[in-house]
Amino acid sequence: MTPYCDWCRSGKASDIHIHHHDLEHGIPPTSDNQLFSRLCYEVLQAGLSWEIILKRRAGLDAVWHDFDVETIAGLSDAELAEITTDVRNIRHAQKAVAIRHNAQAFETLAMDYGSARTWLYGLGETDPKVWQILFKTHFKFTGATIQDEFLMGTGVRIGAHAEECPRYAAALAAGAPWAVHAGITPIQPPTH
Repeated sequence: MTPYCDWCRSGKASDIHIHHHDLEHGIPPTSDNQLFSRLCYEVLQAGLSWEIILKRRAGLDAVWHDFDVETIAGLSDAELAEITTDVRNIRHAQKAVAIRHNAQAFETLAMDYGSARTWLYGLGETDPKVWQILFKTHFKFTGATIQDEFLMGTGVRIGAHAEECPRYAAALAAGAPWAVHAGITPIQPPTH
């Protein structure tokens, strides 16, 4: 098991972590807006605990227009300042500016590749140094830790779940990009 899998099965994790582990962690989002929201959660989490983000997701979603890429890319400085001061948000001006910049980068990637998902999922299992260059080229506030957690959490890189974790099969069945690139045949997750 991975440390996160172990912890979520230990009886020590809160229900909100177990829910995230079982339903989202390692599963590739199916739209650019969902992918973008996952990147934003990682940016907002920097320096904080993941539990804070999980607990505040409803408020974050409301403040950030459900992480709609087009809406966020078009925010004015005044609108961004208003979001930054909203108590439901993680109030950090640099993170807010980065989120708008990253939405604009998602729009550019969508124009160039059809979708940001197509760009990201088409890169395959890339060397970590290459990932760092790609992320530094396109995005803001996405250092190595944010980048690694985002890539693993969205199924781009292997490691979200160990093979013995019950959720490993779900990640494969959802078409986790790391498995697709490795030629691993999807297996059906167990039914409950």
